[in-house]
Amino acid sequence: APLAWYPNQFTGREALLSGIAENENDTACILNASWKLKLLDSPKWTTEETGKQAEVFGKIQGTQTRNIFYVEQSRARLIRLEDQLGKKVILRGLAISQNQYWWYNYRGTDIYIEKMEQLPGLTEDYHFMPMEITGILEQERLPRLDQIGVKDNRDLKLYYIVKNVSWRPVKVLLEPELV
Repeated sequence: APLAWYPNQFTGREALLSGIAENENDTACILNASWKLKLLDSPKWTTEETGKQAEVFGKIQGTQTRNIFYVEQSRARLIRLEDQLGKKVILRGLAISQNQYWWYNYRGTDIYIEKMEQLPGLTEDYHFMPMEITGILEQERLPRLDQIGVKDNRDLKLYYIVKNVSWRPVKVLLEPELV
């Protein structure tokens, strides 16, 4: 059975929780059928972001009202890649390399990173290591990653690609970020 996480399991601690992006007056929120998170220190969701799957990482605090929680030091973002096309993204996933080709895996989706092999400080030591990348998310027809080492002229496939990238290693990926 799938795991279900509830804010009350993390009161006073940091957690990564997901639900639907909504605003309540001037406060960004993430809603679930069982609870509501009010995101402190976070801008309101835009009109195009509301109603979409979102997540927040931050310190969970209880309130006087049952099933309503505050999130301090919140870092909120949309989850689904298709909801973030053309926008600046911050994605956490795995760097992968094979036969001197590099790409990135975000929650089970392989993504190209523009000029990933040229990123400062990136070495083969980062193969299958967690990292956070920041850049602009787009889509392009690019050589198929599953054909690396199989053929020289790889077929083209529509992939997500992050451009104007910066990166940093992270210690671990959290449970919702794992495939």
